[in-house]
Amino acid sequence: SYLSARGVDPPIFYRSASDVPIRNHLETPETTGADRALAVLAAGDRHQNRGPGIVLCCGTAITLEVIDNQGVWDGGAIAPGLSTLAKSLSDRTAQLPEIRFEDDDSIILPEPWGRSTESALRAGLYWGAVGLVSNLMTEALVTLLERPGSISEEIPWMIWTGGDGARLSRTIRHDPSSIVADLVLEGIALAAFGGRSKRDRK
Repeated sequence: SYLSARGVDPPIFYRSASDVPIRNHLETPETTGADRALAVLAAGDRHQNRGPGIVLCCGTAITLEVIDNQGVWDGGAIAPGLSTLAKSLSDRTAQLPEIRFEDDDSIILPEPWGRSTESALRAGLYWGAVGLVSNLMTEALVTLLERPGSISEEIPWMIWTGGDGARLSRTIRHDPSSIVADLVLEGIALAAFGGRSKRDRK
């Protein structure tokens, strides 16, 4: 082929979580998204594969992934993202416009209600997503901290990623937390080396 003739290794396809070198407690990794697994792989590497932790990816879908006290991916939750909710409202109603959130995270956050259809939609979409993510986070954190073997002083770390990650993290506070825009791409690089980070390959 064109690539092999130029000394490029054959491409690797990550079709599901079962293709990603990561410890997990999933019931069906072969039907779980590879993107979720790759994000968790990269997040775990950033924290020396120690838990507990949470990975929040906020894009077309909002996914919350839980890493248990032993650093093993324990599963997660999947919900519609801001753009998906906005498009669904526009497609399924006669007069509601599709709301788009700007890419610039420095914009002023929406008020909790609006005096026009557009501002009311923007308020409902944003603060509704905040409530959704906040509740998912709270339940996950409480469950992690109440598990046998948990260290009460050990607060789960959190990583935000995805197009709306930085925006939502401005309202939803958790310490320690960080924002990594390209977490899935980091996971692809790690997976290509069998889950070994740069420090392990030296």
